[in-house]
Amino acid sequence: MFNEQYARQLHSYLFQDVYPWAGETRADRSFQGQKKGDRAGYFMSYAHYRQLSPDLAAVSGQLSQENNLKGLDKGQFVKRAAYYLDHYNHIHAFREGNGRTVQVLFFALGKQAGYKVDLTPEFREFNPARDAALIAESSNPRNNIGRLEDLLARLVKPLAGKEAEQARHPSQARPLAEPTLAVARIEALRELKASSQAVSIRLNELRQTKEGDPLHNALFINIQRHITPSRRGWSAWPPRCTGRSRMPRRPPPKWVMVRRS
Repeated sequence: MFNEQYARQLHSYLFQDVYPWAGETRADRSFQGQKKGDRAGYFMSYAHYRQLSPDLAAVSGQLSQENNLKGLDKGQFVKRAAYYLDHYNHIHAFREGNGRTVQVLFFALGKQAGYKVDLTPEFREFNPARDAALIAESSNPRNNIGRLEDLLARLVKPLAGKEAEQARHPSQARPLAEPTLAVARIEALRELKASSQAVSIRLNELRQTKEGDPLHNALFINIQRHITPSRRGWSAWPPRCTGRSRMPRRPPPKWVMVRRS
């Protein structure tokens, strides 16, 4: 339901009187784009425009497998909604108007799951919260998406009525123990880009310090944390499989320091 066609329709309806290209994705005009983050050196890197359609299909398909987040209590819904909101923001389907389109999309998602998702009371906090998750400055995934989760925790409200109660009933839940292979690929590429950016920034800072300096040691530890693989947004909920996983386990990459001659 919450696929590329649905996102196009929302964007077209919202911006039909504003942009002549309302309803067109970045892929339609081969537009990439990126934005600077609040902190120097950091950039918000979106999905490649050639990957928009397959990435939207992957994320909306996984969301559908989770029954569009029905059957969850508020805490579970907030975590999964933040997780998917971050994914839709990373895809960043349109040149402009992504934030408003995503807000309307998640209002509809929340309603069919038995929750009111209205971000307008704290709209000034929405952009910084989603940007923090996208940039992924911290080596701890919880620190990156935590601001978005906290925002949703404050604003998400259970809807009244029998239909909403039915939508929240645990029998409706379809939790996944692992991301699908297509979404896992997206997350791996995101983590690689975020870690590469963080390591590059830390190395530049490290060059400006002396060995033995407390700041030098702290920066070195920070770099080590960023080159240690982690799972993006999947550690808290749902629980991981205790049996044989569908996804192959691979050893962490070997990071080799090469001395220039």
